[in-house]
Amino acid sequence: MSIKAKNFFAIALAIVFLGVFMVSLAPAHTVDYIATDIQPQAVFSGQSGHFKVIDPIAPGGTITFNLTLELILSAGGSTTAFPATATFGVKNTGGGYDPSMVKFGTPNTTLTDTVTYTYDRQNMQAASFMTPVTATAPTAPGSYHFKIQAISGFQGKGFTPGDGIVIHFTVAEPVAEPIETVLTVTLGSSNILYRAPENYLYATLTEKISGNPVAGQVIDFFVDGNTAATSVTTDANGTASFPYNTASLTVGDHTVAANYQGTGNFVSSSGSTTQCVTYKWLGFQPPVAVQQSTTSGLGIGLFQGKVIPVKVKIADYYGAPVANAVARVYFAQTVAGAAEVQAVAIQPTIADSGNLMRYDAVADQYILNWNISGLPNGDYNIRVGTEEGECAVGHWNPVRIGKASK
Repeated sequence: MSIKAKNFFAIALAIVFLGVFMVSLAPAHTVDYIATDIQPQAVFSGQSGHFKVIDPIAPGGTITFNLTLELILSAGGSTTAFPATATFGVKNTGGGYDPSMVKFGTPNTTLTDTVTYTYDRQNMQAASFMTPVTATAPTAPGSYHFKIQAISGFQGKGFTPGDGIVIHFTVAEPVAEPIETVLTVTLGSSNILYRAPENYLYATLTEKISGNPVAGQVIDFFVDGNTAATSVTTDANGTASFPYNTASLTVGDHTVAANYQGTGNFVSSSGSTTQCVTYKWLGFQPPVAVQQSTTSGLGIGLFQGKVIPVKVKIADYYGAPVANAVARVYFAQTVAGAAEVQAVAIQPTIADSGNLMRYDAVADQYILNWNISGLPNGDYNIRVGTEEGECAVGHWNPVRIGKASK
């Protein structure tokens, strides 16, 4: 071989080796992970791998979202890297956030610290991968963030060149839940006499669970739906009291209510009770009234005629006679199962009507001439009702009917 030929061969061989060397120095095709979607989008702001939860999270609350990750070629288009398996987890955190509080998976499922996925080609590009993420917020208020990144396996260059997907959020100051309350209404006396000058109304406000009194709160009082007092403040025992003028209350039952409108710390509540107004009962008058122990509580002897004059006296708080009461007479035999029935006046033409008693202004008493002509002999209880309401004591007296046989 000539020298010229040898030189040509050496040059060609060098070119071959140089070509091989140059191929080995060609730029490597790298792979990036990018976040193509985060759901629900309305919860987050931001882009390019940095997302922020818009609203503050409650202390100890939960952030749940779906993160879609895609693997793309950053240069060239080589597919020799596929399939590529990556394990994702929390790379680091900020604000003192504990990385163990970030899990992959949704609530009420088995949550894991990491998640692994193998990317492969689909239509000449890598398929995307969606993973649920559940993060628990700290209890301390402040700003926090955590970064999700491929931490093992095929790591590429991260979700953005040299970085991961960062989730920023803030924990709100704790908000105290308003405490439920109970408002209990009581009265100085649940039963007062007609035209009594006043009665004390009480409302006690307490916490529903603990039972502790709630002081310094404003209470409003109502009687029969009408305002009796406003802005009465509870004392150290949680009680608001009010002296109410009861002189205008009619005989019967009245509803006394109190209302607490609530504040930012306490929930509103209300309560009620019944105020009963009765007459001062001066008793049955002769001949029905028991006069001595020898009669054994059965009136004065035996009633043998056709009429028993039933007479009663009533008064107001001051002992003054009451002329406009509605008084009615009822009776029942003193045998098992006997029903109470209305008495019947014997002479309705002289102002006795049905079982309604008439007022005798001369004697300051109510009277009804009870017709007993059709009743069998025996022992009876007679009762006078004056529409005094549920808390009134029954006004009754025993009598014995012993009419002579024909």
